[in-house]
Amino acid sequence: MKVPHPDIFLDWLQKEYKLTSLHKEILKAKYLSCDDEILNDREVKNKLKKDNTRTTRNIYIKIQDHYLEEINKDKRENNLSKFWEEQGTEREKLFSKWLQTQYASPEFQQYLTEHTDSNQEEDEQAEQVYQSLLRLDFRTPSGIFADWEQQNKPAACLLVYGKERHGQNWIIKRLMTKPKYSKKIIYRCSFRSYISDSKNLWKWLGEKVGEPFNTRKLLEENQPRIIRALKKQLQYNNIVLIFEDLQANSSEYPQEFIDQFWFPLCDRLVPRQAQPNSCNKLLVFLLAYEPEIENWCPNWVGNINENWSITEPIKLPKLKLICPENDLIPWLNQETDYLPRHLTVNPRKTAQEILSKTNQGVPETVLMYIYSDLCQYDQSIFESYSILK
Repeated sequence: MKVPHPDIFLDWLQKEYKLTSLHKEILKAKYLSCDDEILNDREVKNKLKKDNTRTTRNIYIKIQDHYLEEINKDKRENNLSKFWEEQGTEREKLFSKWLQTQYASPEFQQYLTEHTDSNQEEDEQAEQVYQSLLRLDFRTPSGIFADWEQQNKPAACLLVYGKERHGQNWIIKRLMTKPKYSKKIIYRCSFRSYISDSKNLWKWLGEKVGEPFNTRKLLEENQPRIIRALKKQLQYNNIVLIFEDLQANSSEYPQEFIDQFWFPLCDRLVPRQAQPNSCNKLLVFLLAYEPEIENWCPNWVGNINENWSITEPIKLPKLKLICPENDLIPWLNQETDYLPRHLTVNPRKTAQEILSKTNQGVPETVLMYIYSDLCQYDQSIFESYSILK
């Protein structure tokens, strides 16, 4: 059974049966799937093989007076402890059914009606502001990315770099919001926590695509299997590989990455006879948090023309501070239908306030300040939106 408003449902259960926050979280973890469906008994057991039995039993005890007769009316049990001990195969199924009846109950449906109208309106407004922020163009690399899209090539390796908090991940989020990238699989790796030699990179990729690296074989013998698995995924989804903290390596590493990882990947994954208008794309993003990284990649291309090849890595423009005249004021003027009125009445004044509160326009600080301070929306929601998933 689908639960369209799981958080409201669990809040109601907590209030109705005086559950603790821990009880509520266990109910959510144990009985709701990632798609917000109430699980059946078999799914529950598969999802949580190691369960805190004592805590779960406390939940039953907490609400037994309210529903014991209903949940176990066929058994006519009066002793919950006995029911717990002797009806192990039944209790999960019965409890799942009870959750469904509670969701459908008139009491909860009334509670849902009272709480969804205001919540839904606020959620829609918050989403509207977020979508508006995605249109805030702080001299992003989107132009070069658009040039790449026009080439209709099947793959690209792109460097996104600048100072910390200059929107490296946000830029990728922006680029991936188009409908053509709605179906995608994302794999992340940080060079700070992962050894960056080529063998370990291939081991990492093998783990991600379900082809474990065979240490008894040479790297060159492992590569075809790993790439075949990646190619199979590429038939149904865009593939996005994100490597963070490129600056954690030596200055020679970017070229090593291209020679030992990107070239072999292109050579086997996208053979020369492949159609250039492949529907799904392979995108590799290298993220760096030091602007000097551009000196490590002198031969990477900064412009794309008809002669560009996918084996040539692309160096996107360095991310900079948000400019009030070129970025903020034009954006505030064009977003009057989507932003709160107090932001757009005097765009210049708003832009000046934003800069004064964000270290003169540090991109990620600007985005957060607009969303959570000026618009008064939950910062954690914005952070969850901003993560590329």
